[in-house]
Order: sequence, then structure tokens, then C-alpha cells
Amino acid sequence: MAFNNNYFYTTIISITSILENANSNTKYDFYIMHTSDLSYDKNQKFKNLEKKYKKCSINLLNMTNFKFNKAKLSGHIKTIATYYRIYLPDLLPNINKFIYFDGITLTFTELKEMYDIDIENFFIIKVLEILLIILW
Repeated sequence: MAFNNNYFYTTIISITSILENANSNTKYDFYIMHTSDLSYDKNQKFKNLEKKYKKCSINLLNMTNFKFNKAKLSGHIKTIATYYRIYLPDLLPNINKFIYFDGITLTFTELKEMYDIDIENFFIIKVLEILLIILW
């Protein structure tokens, strides 16, 4: 996941929805890219999630000093955080498979079935049938 300060709380809600629907034998490792130093209070919210949900780890990746190729950053997208997912293979070289979620995604089921899809012959797969419920 990736967020800037505007999407901190929606990201917390998204993570909670994943963990609330997790099977008891599934472990989730979250890698969360963010744009600035997090306050003590925000760091504590992530630590509280780890305490409550024993089968999860939350790894915060501060992207403040990450060097972007500015030539690639153009178009209708207005925040740098949106582009972080492009660099995931560089940021997580030892992880060969992951699910990327935006911080505004709610899940209502265990994700193991999605994760277990055989993607041996694919570099990336996009889920086409998604129901998003955004509460404002």
C-alpha cells in the first residue's frame, strides 16, 4: 500500500478490513510506502494493529528520499504516492509475489484465494471485478 497524509486513516481502515476477514492461519506482511515522517501517534496506530492482529507485520517504507525518474511522472495523477507501486520490484527485491491495494480498498473476504492464483507466466495481473465501497 501507499499513502500520503490525506489517506492515512483510510489506509488504516483498509488494513483492518483485510485483517478482520483473514483466516486464523494466514499471516499478512504489509509494506506501506508513505511520503513523510509519521507522527508518533500515527506510528502507534500501526503498532496497535500489530498487537491486536498477531498474524500481521507492518513494515513502513519512508519514500521521502526515494529518487524518482521525473520523466515518468506525468498525466492526470496528482500525487507522487500514486507512482510508488511502479517501484515495488526495486523496493522489495526479495519478494516475488504480492498483492497491491490502494488505501481506500475494503475487503470482505480472505485474500488467500486471490494470492494463490498461479501467475507463473505473468508479470502483473489486474483484478477486473472489484466492488469498492467508499465511505465519506
